[in-house]
Amino acid sequence: MKTAEKTTLNSPKGTDITAVWERTKKRLDRMTKEETLQTFVSAGILTKNGNPTKPYRGVFVKVKG
Repeated sequence: MKTAEKTTLNSPKGTDITAVWERTKKRLDRMTKEETLQTFVSAGILTKNGNPTKPYRGVFVKVKG
């Protein structure tokens, strides 16, 4: 019996998550702080104040700088 392979949405077969992150990081690094914030706000990850939305509160780690 043939079984279907599981892939993530919009992810081509065999995509390496590390490679995906590297491409995403390069793109984010080219953005201004305002553009980056707007991207995360549009995605529902951050609020307009820059705080994580409820589903993401446990994901972020504060970095001392």
